[in-house]
Parts: sequence; C-alpha cells; structure tokens
Amino acid sequence: QDVVAASGGLVTPRPLAMAGAVEFVDGKRARATAEGSASGSADGAAAGRPGKRPTLGEELPDEVSKQDIDRMLDEADEVHIEVMNEGSLRRMVMQLERRVKTNQELRIKFADDPEKFLKSEVDLDEEVKRFTLLATHPELYATFLELQAIPMIIGLLNHSNTDISVDVFEVLSELTDPDVIAEVEDAEAFVKALLDAQLIQMSVDVLLRIDEEASEEDAKAVSNALTMLENLCDISPTACCTEFAQIPKLLPWLIKRVRQGAMDFNRVYASEILGIVLQSSAECREAMVRLEGVDKL
Repeated sequence: QDVVAASGGLVTPRPLAMAGAVEFVDGKRARATAEGSASGSADGAAAGRPGKRPTLGEELPDEVSKQDIDRMLDEADEVHIEVMNEGSLRRMVMQLERRVKTNQELRIKFADDPEKFLKSEVDLDEEVKRFTLLATHPELYATFLELQAIPMIIGLLNHSNTDISVDVFEVLSELTDPDVIAEVEDAEAFVKALLDAQLIQMSVDVLLRIDEEASEEDAKAVSNALTMLENLCDISPTACCTEFAQIPKLLPWLIKRVRQGAMDFNRVYASEILGIVLQSSAECREAMVRLEGVDKL
C-alpha cells in the first residue's frame, strides 16, 4: 500500500510484480513502460472489463482486475472518517470560534475587497456544516450545551453571507430532529437554550431575507427552517408555540407564505406549521385574530 506522510510527502510504494507496474513521477502515478500499459489494457479487455476504471464508492462490475482492486484499496486508505466524541466536539467548537473570529477580522480589514475574505467565508461555512455530525451522537448534547456553542451557531444566522445562514438552518433542522431529541438526556434544557439564544426571532429575520425563487438552495433553506419549527413544536409544543406568539413577524410571514406563490412544497408546509401553531397556543390564536389572518387566508 501507498503510505502518505503527515506532511503530504509520498513514500515509494511496494513494487508490483506484473506488467504495467506503477512508479511515481513528481508525486503522480505513471506507467513504467508503454508495453505495460498496452498489456494492462489488453488484459482488461480480455477480462471483459469496461473502459472506465472502477472508482471507490461506485457500483463494481462483475469482474475487476487486481490492479484496480489495489488502486481502490489505496484510495480507501486515504478516506478520513470523522470520529465524534467529547474531545472532538470540543475541538470542533474551538475551531468554529477561530473561524468566526478570522472571518470577522478579515471582513473588517478588507471590507471593500471581498476576494480577501472569501476563503475565510468558505472555511467558516464548512465548519458550520460539520455540526450535523452531532445529530448522530445525542449523548454529546450535554457537552454541546456546556461548551455554550448554541449562541455562537445561532448568531451566524445574522451573517451577511446568506449561504452561511442557510447552512445553519440545515444544521439546526438535523439537531432538532424529534427522533434524536428523544435520546437526549435533558431535551428541555436543549430547547430552552435554543429559545434563549433568540432562535425564532433570528430565523424570521433570515426568512424575510431569502428569495425562494432565486435558487433551489434558497427554497431548501426555507424548507429546513420550517422543519426546524415543526421539530420544536413536536418536542415542546406549549413552550415553543407560546414563544412563537411573542415574535411579531412570524405569524405574518406564515400567513403571507400560505397566501402567495405557486402551490409548491413550502407553501403547503407553511400551512401545516400555521395549523400546528394555532392548535397549540391560545396566544397564537389571539394574535391570528388581531392580524385578521382568517380573512386574509
């Protein structure tokens, strides 16, 4: 097998005792001889192997050459699998803090030159998306609360780059999945932390900024936001729906979304969320009357 050093250097691989042996030239694989290449192609054709080489993760053909097997094993060795535990979660939170700080500093320093802070924005976006892994480890939610990462993540909903806000919605829709929350030791504390960090108010602010017709990603962001609201209603209906009633722009947004636009997924989804909220909270029903929501619908 190939051995890749931590510095990125490449140790000379074990020799292959077959035609078409592999050597490395400037860090890239190359055929040792033209005869070996021709022989390898002929062997593949004789075995009925398709012209395209099989790739790791693809469905394999009925017959695969030893050379392709060795190559795919080498590729598998280079695949990094994230191991989530308390230590790695702490490192993720610390890394996110650094990414946020770096991005803020570069945005201030190069306010008139977005190219200078573009990479920091991409790095921050990727770091945010990593937190979807937490949904597969409900036993770590207590540590997540202890690290006070929730206000930082929710705070990114206010980021000037809407793409980052969109990914925060995706993360939160995963973290609030009722099936996951059912395995969390203190689910009420988690939900309370979300509400205390002004999740609903900030979510509405983002929804008002998003243009669903701009792209499929924007439409998906609205879907994720609605999923998150539905999850919260499912986890703690009274507390969450009472909180919803305190957010001045939430019911008007839901009413408007149900009234306008084509009969698409998000329009139907918004009507379902509105129904859940009205059934679960007397305060929301009173607000609906004040807004003349029934007449508008």
